[in-house]
Amino acid sequence: MKETNPLKDLEMARRVQQALLQVEPPAYPNITIARRCIPASHLGGDFYTFIGNSAEILIQNPKTPGVIKYERTTQNFLGIAIGDVAGHGVSSALVMALSSGLLDKIGQTTTSPALVLEKANQDLHRFISNSDISHVTAFYAVLNCQSKKLSFARAGHHPALLLRDGGTFLELDTPGTFLGMFSNEQYEESFIQLEDKDRVVLYTDGIIEAQNTEHEEYGIDRMKDCLLANKHKTSEETLEALFKDVQAFTNQENTKDDQTVVIVEIN
Repeated sequence: MKETNPLKDLEMARRVQQALLQVEPPAYPNITIARRCIPASHLGGDFYTFIGNSAEILIQNPKTPGVIKYERTTQNFLGIAIGDVAGHGVSSALVMALSSGLLDKIGQTTTSPALVLEKANQDLHRFISNSDISHVTAFYAVLNCQSKKLSFARAGHHPALLLRDGGTFLELDTPGTFLGMFSNEQYEESFIQLEDKDRVVLYTDGIIEAQNTEHEEYGIDRMKDCLLANKHKTSEETLEALFKDVQAFTNQENTKDDQTVVIVEIN
């Protein structure tokens, strides 16, 4: 029997992990997506994924005054997921790939973020209940590309940030516990109407919990300040500025935890 090479196994797991993060998101003319994950020096568990979907819905036709008439129309939806697997190493990388795949598959069958997380939780609980991975955090949102309505739900993950064109921030928060920890969890979803030039920022704790030499955390306020200071730049340029700001704060080239950010901008 051929012996396994742990270093080769780790390198293969890292390559799989990076390949999942390099998949191009669906393209829509009024949406710009910038994303980046800087992995830690060891295998981590950060992930993001984007799911293109379309569905027929009924909308009210306002053309005839005094007459309520509905028309069936096809609209495009964009699912946006970000998550973080508890732990590090090969097990974490495997659960990361599993979580990303589950959210992608389930997201193609429904436009309800709460239902996506509920089904993903049931599947993950079966897979990880007897493993050394305790849970997965996730934030899942669905954007109606025509109406610009954003629905979202949260599973123990940091709330996403909405940076309005006018420069104000809103936290996109809903109650919801970790994925995979309990078998029959239900999740709440909420929604918000987006406008042109709005930016939705999803991130993992590797950003705000990054520490400097004094063990001070970068924190949410510094992240907001950086996002706001670079709002006039493109989403990609803002992303670059944020990661440079975090690195300058920590004064470290190698991170102790994965650092992941996704910026979705309405054009």
